[in-house]
Amino acid sequence: MEQQPFPAWLQRLAERRWVVTAIVGTMCGALGVWQRVSSGALTHLSGWAGVVAATAIITWLTYQLLGAAARAKQLAESSAELTRANATLTESLAALRASRQDLARQKMLAENLLTVARATGQRPVLEVTLQNTLAICVALTGATDGSLFLLDANGRVTQHLFARQDVAPQQVRALVGQAMSDGLAGWAARNRQAARVTDTLTDPRWATTSRESVLIRSALAVPLISRDLIVGVLTLMHPSARHFTEEHERLLSDAADQVALALDNARMFDTMTRLADRLSLLYEVSQTTAQPDLDSALDQALRAVRAATGWPTVSAFLFDEHQTLAARAVVGALAPEVLEHRRPSGDGIIAQAASTGRAQRAGDAMSEIAAPVCIGGRVLGVLDAVSAQPDAFTSQDLELLSAVADTLAMAIAYAELSQRQSG
Repeated sequence: MEQQPFPAWLQRLAERRWVVTAIVGTMCGALGVWQRVSSGALTHLSGWAGVVAATAIITWLTYQLLGAAARAKQLAESSAELTRANATLTESLAALRASRQDLARQKMLAENLLTVARATGQRPVLEVTLQNTLAICVALTGATDGSLFLLDANGRVTQHLFARQDVAPQQVRALVGQAMSDGLAGWAARNRQAARVTDTLTDPRWATTSRESVLIRSALAVPLISRDLIVGVLTLMHPSARHFTEEHERLLSDAADQVALALDNARMFDTMTRLADRLSLLYEVSQTTAQPDLDSALDQALRAVRAATGWPTVSAFLFDEHQTLAARAVVGALAPEVLEHRRPSGDGIIAQAASTGRAQRAGDAMSEIAAPVCIGGRVLGVLDAVSAQPDAFTSQDLELLSAVADTLAMAIAYAELSQRQSG
């Protein structure tokens, strides 16, 4: 309850209670004397005793009342001070509680990021780092959905991860493209700053996608910057409006540098690992080329490629004596109708690789990559890999296939040389 102000006139009387008491006593005594004189009863001692008693009682009551008023004033001031102290204490406790909660979240974030960093230092598998980072941020903010995109130096998405695994493979490319071109993730990356949407129904930065099984009402996107480059974008979502707060934004913005560093380290480690695996595979393929039997060399090389990459089917097409591309070696387990579909025709990527001398990639109904096998500018054939899954091959896979094709060219040249010598 709000404290009522103490009357000012009573405050002044209470502060001067001795003077007021003396005045009241004097006035009472004077009034009593005047009453005795005017009544002519100057000789009655009992009357004078009554005047003295009345004056004393009134004087005493006046002093007590003014003293009580002074004490009441002090009590009111003490009560007001106590109320102010309680309000200050309540505010301090609330601030302390908020600070402790913030520190607890910061501690949790630091501990989890330290776990990610330690794992990164031991063997920073990029996929694991992406999963850990997204899971930690979702748990810290109470998000119901989220995504993490990894970008190259040109701003293209090289890897992506969704918190909910309910995205059909054929929809991934469209969803990622929409998020980066029209969505909040693209806005955060282009502007190099965090973006918090309190209500997606009124914020033009949010683009609704077909993936949203429930309506998303609030979102938070944070760019991940390492060495002044955007290496990724983290996006968190929730079906309730105003779910993400300034504290969430500040927490993730403060952690973005550490997350970006962990992802960058993991990506560099994966690049070096992939390079080492590629060199190991190329060395193994080169070992198969030093034999005169071309069919045996091709079969061993393709088996080595399939074992190292996990590609479902790897094939080698070579020109025959009629200058027609024909399958010389096939390693894999695809259905016969798929292999039949892959006959080198005028509009297929195998024929395109042979006619242009450049590697090709396709990924509509199924994924396929093809690299020409060349010696001295002459196309001898085409090395091909195929998968029944769309978007199964990356640009790095195409580079690896081209390197294997260049290595296999030596096997073909060695076989041709052996045939001429034996003939």
